[in-house]
Amino acid sequence: FVGLAFGALDPNLKLPEVVYNLGLVLFVYTIGLSSGSVFFGSLRRQGMKSNLLVLGVLLLAGALAAAAKVLLGIRTTLAAGMFAGSLTNTPALAGVLEHVSATAPAALLEQMSAEPVIAYSLTYPIGVLGMLLVIYLLQRVWKVDYHAEAEQAREFGVAQEPLESCTVQIGADQSLSVAELVARKEWDVIFSRLKRSGQVHLVSGQDHLLAGDLISVVGRHDDLEQVTAALGVPSTERLEFDISVYDKRRIFVSNPSMAGRRLRDLRLGERFGAIVSRVRRGDLEILPHGDTVLALGDQVRVLAPHEKLTQVANFFGDSYRAVSEIDVLAFGLGVALGLLVGMIPIPLPGGVTLRLGIAGGTLVTALVVGALGRSGPIIWEMPYSANLTLRQIGLVLFLA
Repeated sequence: FVGLAFGALDPNLKLPEVVYNLGLVLFVYTIGLSSGSVFFGSLRRQGMKSNLLVLGVLLLAGALAAAAKVLLGIRTTLAAGMFAGSLTNTPALAGVLEHVSATAPAALLEQMSAEPVIAYSLTYPIGVLGMLLVIYLLQRVWKVDYHAEAEQAREFGVAQEPLESCTVQIGADQSLSVAELVARKEWDVIFSRLKRSGQVHLVSGQDHLLAGDLISVVGRHDDLEQVTAALGVPSTERLEFDISVYDKRRIFVSNPSMAGRRLRDLRLGERFGAIVSRVRRGDLEILPHGDTVLALGDQVRVLAPHEKLTQVANFFGDSYRAVSEIDVLAFGLGVALGLLVGMIPIPLPGGVTLRLGIAGGTLVTALVVGALGRSGPIIWEMPYSANLTLRQIGLVLFLA
């Protein structure tokens, strides 16, 4: 709205088209890059249902925008801007502007380019508030169980329930090894320290638990209760605070060779006698497993012998400055690929040719390379903080 107010002061007070195109590319590329793995993971699980739901929402919004154009007699450009703004869909607005710039008469280009932006700016706040209102009403009509929703969200790696730790005293000898127990009972926990006969060591999958052992467990609250009930009773002794042999440290993943690699491939136990008990990515705390893939900017909590912690830190990089930088070559190459994909003509029946455009091509490419993580020496992912910064800069430039 501030931008609209300043633009109304003088028709010549405007930015070149390349500025908001650059902002759009930055915004869309960083969004796709951070969402690639989750996007394809959700497609494998609930792809058809989710896509049909989204398609239905888009068709309904399009029908309402078309009805508003006919009933209210508004221009097509304004209706298209209303459609994009009501859905808070910035890439859709970019597609509209790209189409207008390619088809509008030269004499009307400036006016027709401004109208979708105005309609978008006016309907965007209503789109946000309207969605919040609908969510508020439907969660009461449908009696949404947020706890159950959080449980289902774990499979997509987006659960927000904090991780906890506890110490369990084993009640009876276990015939199965730790790895077999976890697999058979499907426990989503990490066993870290084991104390037996006064000696503390890190848990391995081949360990068999004996009566009287103390074992430290990391996981979410309900899982910890389930494990405790199955193995024994809670202990008042907290092994996670015992640093007599093993210490813990949060370490930044800044070494480029770590990006896109699974934890099990790092062989931390063999190299350093260490394990990773937690991974923090942005505001999300992840319970790590062997298949957990690391990204630049992750913070890993490592348990290791005192004399090995420095070596482990150097192995991961542990440089805050490094995780605030981006790989300019990989970033530029990804953006260039996105722009090229957007220019590819897609023939449709009736002699119509479709192009994904700047927004569509960049988004599709970013989703793919974001899911890949790395291609040989090229690391497509960027640190979380750098991604957020570029995303905000892109949005500001686009809306300017």
